[in-house]
Amino acid sequence: MENSIIYQDSHVEIHFEDNQKYLRCHWHGTVLTEEALSAYKTGLKFMRKNKVLMWIDDFQKINLPPEETLMYIEHMWYPDAEEYGIKKHAFLVKEMGFETSVFEDAVLMANKKTKIKVKFFTEIEKVEKWLNVIED
Repeated sequence: MENSIIYQDSHVEIHFEDNQKYLRCHWHGTVLTEEALSAYKTGLKFMRKNKVLMWIDDFQKINLPPEETLMYIEHMWYPDAEEYGIKKHAFLVKEMGFETSVFEDAVLMANKKTKIKVKFFTEIEKVEKWLNVIED
C-alpha cells in the first residue's frame, strides 16, 4: 500500500503516504460539514488500524471550512486522536495569515490540552521534514 487513496468524496481525498507514514487529506472547494466529519472519522479509523501517527490537512485549495468542522476538530477529533496516540498534525496552507487565524483556536487548544504537536506550513517539503523529526 504505497501511496494509496483511502477516502474520496466530492471535496476531499485522503492519501496514505507509505514512505513517510502519514495521511495527507487534500481539501478543495467548499467542503460540506458531512464530508469533513466523514473524512476525519475515516482517516482516524485508518490510522488506528495501520499504526499511522501523523496527519496533514492540505488546505491550499479549500474555501474556509464550516464552523462545525472547526468545532469538531477542536472538541472531538483532537481528543480522539490523542487517545489513539497521534503525534503530529500539520496544516498546509497557501500562505500564513487569515487562513491560519481561522484555525488558531483549535491549534491553541491542541497544543495546550493534548500532546499532539500542531503547526502550519506553506511547503510540503517543510512539513515532511518536521514530521520526521523525532521529539520527546
